[in-house]
Amino acid sequence: MAPTGAFDSQKNKEHRVHKTGGKISKLKERTKVKGNNAKAFTFKSAVAASKAIRRAADINERKKHILFMDRKPVVPPPIIVAIVGPSKVGKTTLLRGLVKYYLKSGFEELKGPVTLVTGKKRRVQFIEVKNDINHMIDIAKVADLVLLMVDASYGFEMETFEFLNICQVHGMPRVLGILNHLDCLKGISKGAKLFYLTGMIHNEYKKNEIHNLVLRTSPTADRTICLYGWVHGAHFKHHSAIHIPGVGDLRVKELSSIPDPCPLPEQLKQRALNQQERMVYAPFSGLGGIVYDKDAIYIQTKAHKNMDGKRHELVKAMENVKSAIDGKLSGSRLTLLGDSLPIGGDGEEVCATVT
Repeated sequence: MAPTGAFDSQKNKEHRVHKTGGKISKLKERTKVKGNNAKAFTFKSAVAASKAIRRAADINERKKHILFMDRKPVVPPPIIVAIVGPSKVGKTTLLRGLVKYYLKSGFEELKGPVTLVTGKKRRVQFIEVKNDINHMIDIAKVADLVLLMVDASYGFEMETFEFLNICQVHGMPRVLGILNHLDCLKGISKGAKLFYLTGMIHNEYKKNEIHNLVLRTSPTADRTICLYGWVHGAHFKHHSAIHIPGVGDLRVKELSSIPDPCPLPEQLKQRALNQQERMVYAPFSGLGGIVYDKDAIYIQTKAHKNMDGKRHELVKAMENVKSAIDGKLSGSRLTLLGDSLPIGGDGEEVCATVT
């Protein structure tokens, strides 16, 4: 057993604080106070100063939030779908099929743009593009979707490449390729190309291929132009400066809003559109009693009805009736048997006295 007071006389080793080493040097760096002399920590070169100033300006510019005005209309304009392709490829047949799919009925003749209501908040405007470079340029600027038709039995034609080059210049829209005349393809031999080019002669296309693109200048005359339709993008203002390709820079003289000829259906909780809500607007196709011609506009009116013609004999007999059906039934009598009493219209037997 340890003697009493042995623990009181015990002396432990003292802790020595480290004065050198990695931790001590890091601690000194953290606790080191930088000098307040601004001239001692300035730039050493003008190049470094300009880089730092530009970097600080870029950081401040990124922090800024510029508010843009929402110019979206309350009722969006219809989506423009263009049908593009060379001649005799089936553009008109495709347009008839699309119209018949949405309306469940077709047209005898389709001319100009056709606007359809395809959903609760969507309208689609189909435009058939002619084989004219001016029409291709105009439609490449405004089209939302392009249905590019290709004759599979012939291959890519010059009009297809012309339109694709135009789209690359004016902004490539959404393009959906459609192959037609696949039934004309017979057995394909080894090494044959499915899609082929007609080739070039002396670095030029063949004459029969560029025949449709020959432009003929027409005499111009000063006249007043009245345009109507849906506005895409920015809003129109009075006396706004506009540019018409081939004419020049002009100014709007008068601007007014007209009722929507193909409005969207009412906001009702239903999953699909009714047949009455599937509206169509095709002014150049003669729909709605209005026919547009090159020189005039024809409005179809209802013909006058002639009431002096022959009428049905049953209708004439009904006009001479003076009493109603209930009055005739109440006064009628029916005898079932020869010796029985007649029955009236109210179901009671009538007693007849014969003298």
